[in-house]
Amino acid sequence: MHAGAVQPGQTGPVVIEIMPRQASYSGSQANGVASRDYGPWDGSFKFVLNVDAKVQSKLSN
Repeated sequence: MHAGAVQPGQTGPVVIEIMPRQASYSGSQANGVASRDYGPWDGSFKFVLNVDAKVQSKLSN
């Protein structure tokens, strides 16, 4: 919900992209969800919000 990949009460597949570790993570507030600042972590990811039709088709199979 925070990233806008799904809406409240919605379920379904989402696509993430694996990202490198960061020295720190900044909290934020979006879509009614608040996150906190966080220190270093071994890895990170981000939600891919604009998935093209070809990728969506592969996910549904």
